[in-house]
Amino acid sequence: MEFEQALPGLSGTDKKTIMSKRPKLIFGFVSLLATLCGCAVQDRSLPPLKTVAEVDLQRYAGVWHEIARLPHRFQKGCYASRAEYTLRDDGLIGVYNECRKGAADGPIKAVKGKARVVDKQTNAKLEVSFFWPFWGDYWIIGLDPDYQWAVVGHPSRSYLWILNRQETMEAEVMDGIRLRLQRQGYDLSQLLISAVD
Repeated sequence: MEFEQALPGLSGTDKKTIMSKRPKLIFGFVSLLATLCGCAVQDRSLPPLKTVAEVDLQRYAGVWHEIARLPHRFQKGCYASRAEYTLRDDGLIGVYNECRKGAADGPIKAVKGKARVVDKQTNAKLEVSFFWPFWGDYWIIGLDPDYQWAVVGHPSRSYLWILNRQETMEAEVMDGIRLRLQRQGYDLSQLLISAVD
């Protein structure tokens, strides 16, 4: 079916207007898809990103405070970020993210989403979605044996979050995490650190 014929109920002038804007609409849609999918490509010169060997999702659930992250548009101006994960009856994981906008005591900005396990043998590779149909990789690449801190990355190494159960993290713990991330090929020169003792 022709694109123009798929526009019932529009006048000839309206159809011509839409048809004249068709390339721009298609380009805009493709650009939006590329942005929303986080189409960051893995650097082929680096080995594949390693996840932890196993994640107990029951223990991983709960509240995590963001200690550090790589900068991204969707978190611009965010302070005191935290995430809460809850196990759902349908097998998915409920995701609730919030931050303070503009300052540590600014207004709360929050978003709800869901996550699904991709690698069911380890539970370390997940995907997160904040609006259908887009999903992004959420790989757990570092995890404290007592589930007191976690490191979440992306195979492209362009996304990174260092999380902690408490609002601050001891400097020695952060130093160890940074060393392990550098060994995994992460460039930490842009790392935004918010809460280290």
